[in-house]
Amino acid sequence: MSTQNDATPPARDETGDQSAKLQLSFLESIASGLNKMGKSGDDMLKELRSGGRIAERNLTTTKVGIAVMIIGLVVAITSVLVAIRTLDVTYKSLNQKVVEVGERVEKNILARQFRIVDPADGTLVDIIYSIRGKSPFPNMKNYIIVTPMTQGIDMVQHGPLSVSPSGLWTGKAIFGQGAVGEGESFLVRCLATDSTLTEGPLTTIPSDAIFSESITVIR
Repeated sequence: MSTQNDATPPARDETGDQSAKLQLSFLESIASGLNKMGKSGDDMLKELRSGGRIAERNLTTTKVGIAVMIIGLVVAITSVLVAIRTLDVTYKSLNQKVVEVGERVEKNILARQFRIVDPADGTLVDIIYSIRGKSPFPNMKNYIIVTPMTQGIDMVQHGPLSVSPSGLWTGKAIFGQGAVGEGESFLVRCLATDSTLTEGPLTTIPSDAIFSESITVIR
């Protein structure tokens, strides 16, 4: 027979157990999340460090590439400057040659207008005879040159001649001396030069000498 002291065990609090389980599960989830975050943070840090090294290598490579480009640009500019300087020297030299050729051509053309007007070719002359001519070089010194055909010595006559702005001139020429030269032929020319010539034998022809067309006279 049961007594009043045989009490029934108290009912288990299931609600409290469930709450504890939920709290434990929540804490485990947080711990797992923190653990994953820690691992992810380490991975991210490793990736950042690796990316930094790659970026540093890329930056170094870029700097080297830029330096090479700058050196190449400097070399190219230097080459261009040298080429320009060479072309300038060549141009000046070529221009000088063109000027010299132009001057020679001009003198050759003018020389065709450089002539003895009187006497005519083949004229009989006295020992002293007046010679008239035309020179396209009025700014140069003009001299009458008489050359005995038998001797071939160029004789500078008294000068320089007085040349008008239009180029006309008149001067005296001597053909021989006394009886010497009678019956002989003489070549008569006019010579234009910037040099001063002495009356008598022409020992050296000036480098800039320009001769007129010649005539032959007979004494």
